[in-house]
Amino acid sequence: MSTLITSSIRDIQIARTPDPVAQVVTVDIPRTNRGDIASVVGANRLIQRVNDWLMTPVGGYFADPTYGNQLLGQVLQPPATDPSAYAGMVRTGEADFLRRQAVAAAQGYLDLAAQVDHFGSIDVVFGDNGINGPVGTVTVTTHVYARSGVALPAVSTYYNN
Repeated sequence: MSTLITSSIRDIQIARTPDPVAQVVTVDIPRTNRGDIASVVGANRLIQRVNDWLMTPVGGYFADPTYGNQLLGQVLQPPATDPSAYAGMVRTGEADFLRRQAVAAAQGYLDLAAQVDHFGSIDVVFGDNGINGPVGTVTVTTHVYARSGVALPAVSTYYNN
């Protein structure tokens, strides 16, 4: 029998900073003004979980080799030039994410604010060396709607050249 979580769960905050010149994403753990490790809770935790999942290829997480975006490698190698390939990746990811979330919620690991209801429309922007970023970058944005009613953007930047 699972227990309903009534208080919010905190996670360590993860910051991802894309570097278009080096074509890498730096992962860091930010600190608060007092020097403590920063944390995320509620809807911000939810968005962090979605972005983590979208940016992690299957097998890229040491604690669970089945965790991650199963289409990431297929879309990036060779680089997809059709926006529908990226949108399809997110839609497939949404279904897998929701399935995994149902298991975690049943086990009592997620509060209401940290549960996805659905992903919204998907915007795919290819870099053009102008306002859309450098050539070779692809930015995928979707709004994630939490069961609590909050909606926040999930933004992932990929390098595909």
